[in-house]
Amino acid sequence: MTAAATRRIGNGGQYHRASPTLAAVTLVFAFALAGLPPFSGFWPRVILTQAALLEARWWLAAAILLSGLLILIATARTFAAAIGTDRPAEKPAHHLSARDPLFMFAPPIALAALTVLLGVWPAIVMSIADRSVATLLSP
Repeated sequence: MTAAATRRIGNGGQYHRASPTLAAVTLVFAFALAGLPPFSGFWPRVILTQAALLEARWWLAAAILLSGLLILIATARTFAAAIGTDRPAEKPAHHLSARDPLFMFAPPIALAALTVLLGVWPAIVMSIADRSVATLLSP
């Protein structure tokens, strides 16, 4: 089975069937962007929300959380329109097949794995960020 890409996002076709790998990687990035756990976007959103609440800026905390919700809705709709539709694609520009070699997907899979790794073990990046902040505050 093949799916074809088009220039219009709503005509993406059946990528979820032609390439489940591409669909899964796309969902990982969408969830990380929205700040859902266990992805890398979760901890920055938690830290910013906590800082806003500690400064008694509830409106800022609400805006941070609302932006995550809106990003989740937007990326879910984009995913559904571009990748998860059951309509056949129109005007093929490039064919994607389930028989495509796995090495084609190696870079996005590696980035998706890094996104999950940084979400599960945020201490890796937090220690670097803490040192950077300490250097900036007292050069």
